[in-house]
Amino acid sequence: MGHCRVKVHLRLRPSCRPSTAIHVDHAAHTIRIDVLKQHGGGPPKPYNDQMVFPFDSIIQSSCQEAVFEQCARQVVEDVLGGYNGTILTYGQTGSGKTFTMTGDTKAYAHRGIVPRAVERIFAEKVAKPEAGITVHVSYLEVYNEMSSRSHCVFTMFVERHSGLRTLQEVTSSKLNLVDLAGSERLKRTEVGGTTKKEAMLINKSLSFLEQAVFALRQGLGHVPFRQSRLTTLLKDALGGNCKTVLIVCAWAEDFFLDETISALRFAQRVKYLKTSAVINKKADAANTQRRYVREISELKQELALRDALTGRPSISYDELTEETRSALRERIQAFLAEEAGIDSIPIENFKQVKELFCLFKEAQVSLRGELEKLLRDYGGGPDTFLNHSQHDVDINPGSEEADDEECVGELDKEGFHVGPVAPDNARPDLPTSPHAMLRAIRSPGLKYGEDTLLDYNKAPPAVAPPPNLWELDEDTRNEAFSEFKHTTDEGRTQDHELRTKTAELRLRKQTARELCTTVNDAKLEIANIKKVLDEQSKQSARVEFNNQGFDEQKYHLMQRFREARSAYQRGAQEFKEVKTDLELLQQEVRDCKQKLLESFFRWFEVKTQYKGDLQRLMTPLSPARIASPIGGPKP
Repeated sequence: MGHCRVKVHLRLRPSCRPSTAIHVDHAAHTIRIDVLKQHGGGPPKPYNDQMVFPFDSIIQSSCQEAVFEQCARQVVEDVLGGYNGTILTYGQTGSGKTFTMTGDTKAYAHRGIVPRAVERIFAEKVAKPEAGITVHVSYLEVYNEMSSRSHCVFTMFVERHSGLRTLQEVTSSKLNLVDLAGSERLKRTEVGGTTKKEAMLINKSLSFLEQAVFALRQGLGHVPFRQSRLTTLLKDALGGNCKTVLIVCAWAEDFFLDETISALRFAQRVKYLKTSAVINKKADAANTQRRYVREISELKQELALRDALTGRPSISYDELTEETRSALRERIQAFLAEEAGIDSIPIENFKQVKELFCLFKEAQVSLRGELEKLLRDYGGGPDTFLNHSQHDVDINPGSEEADDEECVGELDKEGFHVGPVAPDNARPDLPTSPHAMLRAIRSPGLKYGEDTLLDYNKAPPAVAPPPNLWELDEDTRNEAFSEFKHTTDEGRTQDHELRTKTAELRLRKQTARELCTTVNDAKLEIANIKKVLDEQSKQSARVEFNNQGFDEQKYHLMQRFREARSAYQRGAQEFKEVKTDLELLQQEVRDCKQKLLESFFRWFEVKTQYKGDLQRLMTPLSPARIASPIGGPKP
């Protein structure tokens, strides 16, 4: 990235009454102005008695061709080389800006920078057809209503290929040719009405331009480019990716000396700005596409040659047709229905593998939808078979039955009995495929709730129980369980722990119900207050402004609204915390029950000298079988 300074040139308009205060040194490229403050009509008093302004060049009494060669030629050549370029003219109205930029339309020899730049770019396009130069132009005029002063921006966009068309590199650049509006003071224009307003707006945009230049000169973090359309357009030209040239046009007469000094001072501020110009390169989309097509064709030829050498000349690597997809879909359906083996599905190339994945997913979605529909038709839900997760244990703060369903087979409000166990043949056979599953559901003898397929996921699998425990009747088993809890230290300790956790769980559920009631009441109060406030706002147009009774009523309503909102927020936060505690307590209760059962089985085994497999005994008595899920909608 190359940093370059903005080039600034001065063009003095020829005059028959040149000022004696202006002294030009062409060798040093400087201009000196001697200011006599006592002269009437001269510049303001803050100016110094003598001011010197350096420039890159000073043009005086030169032809249009010399101006183009000296100021604009290099920028146009840089644009053809891939850089962005901008040429601006700045100065007082009538000082020669438009003549410098556009020229005299009636005399070809007096044409300005714009037509000469267009001529140079198109001459390059004709001279080098192999470069494939394309040119687009745009013209923008910034003015207020139908004003006589405006900012004109003529932009040429140039795209150029490298010398060899086989390369992918393309340079893309633009040339901005800007003719700024006159910068004279409003008192000099001696206009009024709409024209005065338009002149003020034009001067305002030039002031924004000077502010942006000042911010760039001072190195401020924020540069106000977005204050006006003009500064937005010139953002890159003043401090971005661009090579910029400023041509200042000025009068060399005493009457315009103050405007000339103002223009020269602006030129000095711009002269010290630096831009970062780089060649704008991008990939040639057409060449890239041609290269990809050629590489794909070569790869297909190599694959065809390899397949021919390995004895597979009929394989195609083109896109799959609808007939091929239909044939693959039929083979997948036959494989899923167990009517064909895996060898019936061909695997020939990568595209076919991807298509097979898509078709298998399509078949899975179709089978799942059909299975869910059949389950709903037979009275079950899709979660009956498809989801194997345990029921989530939650609370319903408005339910009074939650506390009464702590255990299954509760014994004299002191615990729970171990309950019956399923026989050996209670577990049905699991279908081996989705199609077999559907055939099982479609069978005429199936009824929901019997020992059939749907019961497979309602409870964990059962195993044969130890004979000396489960051959006893239910009352005897419960008596043994009660004896363990009341006569052994381990049983008493674990039973006490379970009762403590259960009582704490009931207490937390009661707290949750109370919080839920509080939150719902606060929510209802908020809704009622909002309704009253809405009705009052509709009637406010018919109530006098100084009606003190109406204002006091509204104040009390707003006070109630804030209190209800605070109560709602506090209650919701407390309920969230209580709910978290409930989940932890429910898990602790389940763990206590599991621990009590394990201890009871070990005690009963020692008592009866049973040496069987403990895991076979405990599997059908998991906490999921003992604890009944308590569900309900959350508040």
